[in-house]
Amino acid sequence: MMRIGKIIFILACAAAAILRAGVPCHAADYPSIGWVYRAKPDISPKSIVFPDDATVVFQTQRNVVHGVDAETGARRWAYAIEDQALLLPVPADASGLERGLVIAATPKIVHALDIEGRRRPWSTPVCGTLPRGMGALANGGVLQVQCGNGKPAYLKLADGAAAASAAFKQAPIITPPPPADIFQPALLGADTELVFKGSSAILMRRGQNEPAWEWKAPDPLAHTAALFNNRLYLLTVKGILTGLDPETGKKTLSLDLTRHIDMRFWDELPQNVDNYAASALFSRGGRLFVRGPSFIARIKILPFPEEITLSTGDTPQARALQLAIMSWDSRSFQAALGSFHGVVEKFPDYAPAHMFLGMGYSALREQEPRYLDLAIHHLEKALELDPHNPDISSNLLGNYLIKAMSLNPRTQRDAITALYHKAQRISPFSLIAYVGLAEVYLGEKDFAAAAATIAASLDYGFMGRDQYLLLLASLYMAGDTDAALDIAARSAQYFPDSRTAFVLKGKLHCKRGQYAEAIKTFEAAPPPEADIEAGLSTFPRLLTAGAGFFHGNALGLSGRYAEGVARLREFVNNLPSEWQLKQLQEEFEAGLDAVTGGANEVSVTVGEKFRGRSLLELRAERDFQAPALLSIAHFEFRQGNTRESLKYIAKVEALKPDDHETLSYVGYFYALNGKELNKALKLTRAAWESSPEDVVYLKNYAVALWKNGRASEAEQYFLKAIEKNQPTEFLHYEYAQLLFDMAGRRNDALAQLKKEYALSPQIEVVRDAMKKLKLIN
Repeated sequence: MMRIGKIIFILACAAAAILRAGVPCHAADYPSIGWVYRAKPDISPKSIVFPDDATVVFQTQRNVVHGVDAETGARRWAYAIEDQALLLPVPADASGLERGLVIAATPKIVHALDIEGRRRPWSTPVCGTLPRGMGALANGGVLQVQCGNGKPAYLKLADGAAAASAAFKQAPIITPPPPADIFQPALLGADTELVFKGSSAILMRRGQNEPAWEWKAPDPLAHTAALFNNRLYLLTVKGILTGLDPETGKKTLSLDLTRHIDMRFWDELPQNVDNYAASALFSRGGRLFVRGPSFIARIKILPFPEEITLSTGDTPQARALQLAIMSWDSRSFQAALGSFHGVVEKFPDYAPAHMFLGMGYSALREQEPRYLDLAIHHLEKALELDPHNPDISSNLLGNYLIKAMSLNPRTQRDAITALYHKAQRISPFSLIAYVGLAEVYLGEKDFAAAAATIAASLDYGFMGRDQYLLLLASLYMAGDTDAALDIAARSAQYFPDSRTAFVLKGKLHCKRGQYAEAIKTFEAAPPPEADIEAGLSTFPRLLTAGAGFFHGNALGLSGRYAEGVARLREFVNNLPSEWQLKQLQEEFEAGLDAVTGGANEVSVTVGEKFRGRSLLELRAERDFQAPALLSIAHFEFRQGNTRESLKYIAKVEALKPDDHETLSYVGYFYALNGKELNKALKLTRAAWESSPEDVVYLKNYAVALWKNGRASEAEQYFLKAIEKNQPTEFLHYEYAQLLFDMAGRRNDALAQLKKEYALSPQIEVVRDAMKKLKLIN
């Protein structure tokens, strides 16, 4: 590295001052690179905003919003969102909060990002299309979002709740400036226009037919310019930065960005390497910046040269690596690996060499099993040497995931979880790193750990539907009903076209006995084809199995018996037959890849009826056949249709002749109908004997004893069930009916009925009993 000392420059100025007494020493401006911040993939154009002079905010095409320190180039924060967004900086004095916000409005959801607290205070669904614009009230704490349909929405900046529109008619509105990287033709004054024609920059003034000046570059110019320190800065498509006197158009300085920002090894697209055609110049807060395809750099303009550095492309290690890459490009893969090794051995601290060696091993991993471990080793070394290089972290992430998915979760569980944790550390915005680890926990039925894993991803971003639905499904299975209902409500709000969100919300309401809310939720759910895409995990969709059963059951328990029976019959009639499931299995097995044993298709289907439904989903759906038939029997009984009720009970008995849980209910419903009482007693007793502590089995056996005239014995089993202190629908109700039949037990019966009502206030048969006794209105 060659350096020119600052002392020499100062001495030169002093000499000039002596020779020309009284004349100040002014050196030419010396441009240099202050910092380069890389992002992967490319930076979204027209997305750069400044919430304040100290922070540059932009979004990548992978939907991560970055906040970068304008002085040092250090990342202050980053947050992933689900789609491309319109960005609006809102300073603290406008937000009404202690700290400023950046509002990120995607086509469906408006997010608030706390630029200092590094968190997302709120997200609210608004438009349904990408907004056309946004504004905020000065000191009003209200955000106006101009939706694509022309209708404005108003949100409180404090929490994202709906706000009144009247305030915008009474107070001044902060009109945000356009994104910093949008070219402004009038940047030299309102009466001027800067025009680009090929390699020429032309300044026109209003009222003048001739240009004020014209400057020609050696190459075509990018359509961008910035005014900084009384200099006009332009950029050619080949990366030559030029400073002009804005009054005369005379060149004052130039800097070849390609000699200081080497894009050869890390740009997302090869055609973008050293291609500045779509780049942008902009200035803010006394600083000059350039946006390239996948980076932002600060350009320093100093009164003396800081340092002269050899071009990164001219170093021996870069030349050696380029030769190795040429060998790879000629498809001499093993020779290229040897060349990459040679570069690494000669230059062990050269990160690009380790990166390309790791990428080479990864590409050839099918030839030699150990290559995958070698790929990870060299990519980890590359990241250690260059920790902020997103190309290295992206390649390392991919290899971590490949390695994790190649291991056996039953015997190599710790190695798999370690790999996923590493993946999360190097790429916290990659949802698949969290999903993969959650799937490990789901396989172990550790639903709480799965939920905690996905919940951790919320610290790094709003990553969309898969993130929320997998969190919802994990909480659902963990039994955390309160948290699951909260996430279900948010999921249905954020993703109104997600059937999975609505169905799981409806099922959660059923778990709580909130049947009216469940019915509303099921009726608002999109049709099944809305969730035709399985997403990153099939687990949430598997949990939607039986939606028709839960809907019909909720209708019936709410007293809408005929509607409940109709919905349940529809559900049963649309289930796949055993023959269809067999056909699916055969198609699935025929679709297995001969080499890997993996399925070629995510879903293998029979006919249009089950389009987009996987074999696992259809089997899970069919598991609800017997419960649905039992519910039909139940609701036919409540309507007094004994014959129909018995017909469906017999169907279930034939369907599940060896299943104690099902047969316990068969006996229970036989007993309620007053038919087949001996069989009812036999079936319920057998179930109870198989699991004497089961509350439902105790309750069903007690009802069978009661209906067989053995009231005293029945009461003992009711009391045993109640002692378990496990809320169970109809337990106190059935016990109350027994007590009403027993002389002198009316008060005890009323007490039991009240307990049932406290537990199940929305079950119509319970409400009806309370009304008849004038216990409720």
